[in-house]
Amino acid sequence: MMHAYDHIRNTRYKMTTTNDYEYINETSIHEDLLCPLCTDPLVEPLCANQCGHTFCRECITETCRTMSKCPTCRHDLTLNDLHPVNLRPFLNQLNQLLVKCKLCSETNIQRGNFKEHAGKCSERQISCPAVDIQCDWFVR
Repeated sequence: MMHAYDHIRNTRYKMTTTNDYEYINETSIHEDLLCPLCTDPLVEPLCANQCGHTFCRECITETCRTMSKCPTCRHDLTLNDLHPVNLRPFLNQLNQLLVKCKLCSETNIQRGNFKEHAGKCSERQISCPAVDIQCDWFVR
């Protein structure tokens, strides 16, 4: 029997921050590091004050726009009931996950260092500053 909120679990949220990389050995990532909504490793994790369930910021923000219940346990939940996860060992585990750059295929980049890699990636494309007037020029 489907519950009223089961459609939330069946929706595959795509995080904009993971568009440029993919996880290495994804099956070895501990389930406590995964968002129950998108099933990917947590990005900017937020924790529900009452029940303690943890979600990606983007996933739970989108979910709270359409419902006011925790998608995991159905407790009442609003954005005001969430707080950022600040536990350093937990955040370190997330930042140490290994990823592969989808642009240049470099592997074994720690997720926490990916932004630095992206800034110097040899395959990164830079668009023209006049893109707002439909200039399609870009440079690698």
